[in-house]
Amino acid sequence: MAEPPTTSVCMAAYNAAKFLETALDSLLAQTYAHFELIVVDDGSCDDTAKIVRRYARTDARIEYLRNETNRGLVYTRNRLLQECSTPLIAVADADDVFHPRRLENQLQFLEKHPECGVIGAGVEFLDQGEGRLPSLAVHAEDRHIRFFMHLTPAFWNTTTLYRRELLEQAGGYREGFEAGAEDYDLWARLLPLTRFANLPEPLVKVRVHPASVTAEGSKCLRNVLKVSARLLQNYLRRPVPIELREELHRFLMHSGMDGPDCERAFALARALYNQAVRVEAPDTIQLLRDKLADASWTQARYLVYAAPSLSRGLAITALRWKPSLLWQGGTYAYAARSLAPRPTIAFTKRLLRTFRARETASPSTRSGEKWPE
Repeated sequence: MAEPPTTSVCMAAYNAAKFLETALDSLLAQTYAHFELIVVDDGSCDDTAKIVRRYARTDARIEYLRNETNRGLVYTRNRLLQECSTPLIAVADADDVFHPRRLENQLQFLEKHPECGVIGAGVEFLDQGEGRLPSLAVHAEDRHIRFFMHLTPAFWNTTTLYRRELLEQAGGYREGFEAGAEDYDLWARLLPLTRFANLPEPLVKVRVHPASVTAEGSKCLRNVLKVSARLLQNYLRRPVPIELREELHRFLMHSGMDGPDCERAFALARALYNQAVRVEAPDTIQLLRDKLADASWTQARYLVYAAPSLSRGLAITALRWKPSLLWQGGTYAYAARSLAPRPTIAFTKRLLRTFRARETASPSTRSGEKWPE
């Protein structure tokens, strides 16, 4: 008699035929074999149904279900949760590739750590030609995951494995996140219910292509920032409007900002740091300090002329948090620019504009002569 499954692998699929076979092959080759694989086809109009049914005929662990119309990811993920029959639930996207020991390693960790209810793993990225892109490091420890969840999702959804009772307690995925970040919203609601972990080794190869959610990140960015703003508001015990959270995002992403926006974002970053110093572990604070120092240093260089006073404040804070920035490129150039008197700055800028205008002029304009005909 076959051993009953202990884990449900949940796969939402929509027009996934191009990469689906590779994903299914990698799941069926897992070293831990006692799982059921539930695939819900969200109204695909390609060969997704044909492929899954073919695999299901040869492997009894596969169950194929279909939404008659395209209902979206939130509905489909909740349907998957309802169909599961095991105490452990793993997520698997239909276009990714899974390491043979993905399930085995994660299940072993959960067995040794019963206090942990959600576990993820590191990832590598694949382009459409199967070329490997840079991998992404993840926070492994609960204290780091729990803190940095205030700023950004701490897992790659396709790597996650849950204890089912926690998903039921949290209420599953919520409507209103059809544009994305439904997973981040779920993790935010799980924060008071359990502990978290990531296995640092890459156990999933995430495919980046035009149809992937990864490639469409800009569409769900506002939802991500809404969840983050809610978490920051609870952590800081003060209002954090979505517009302010958007400014902090630009600050942390090293995007160019004007003075007022940067000043507001910097004030929020300092408030986060001051609160963290009171309640977080020293190694968590160090990670935050490095992150904020790098962003502050970048913004200081952007604003050296537009907002000199703010620029100096950012630079001083950055160097206090991370003295090693003194030895990075651009330090002396920044010091020269920030200490130069305004007339010198204006003269230098005019001189640079003159040289650039001459460089971009055509040869005939610079020489005053026409090209021979």
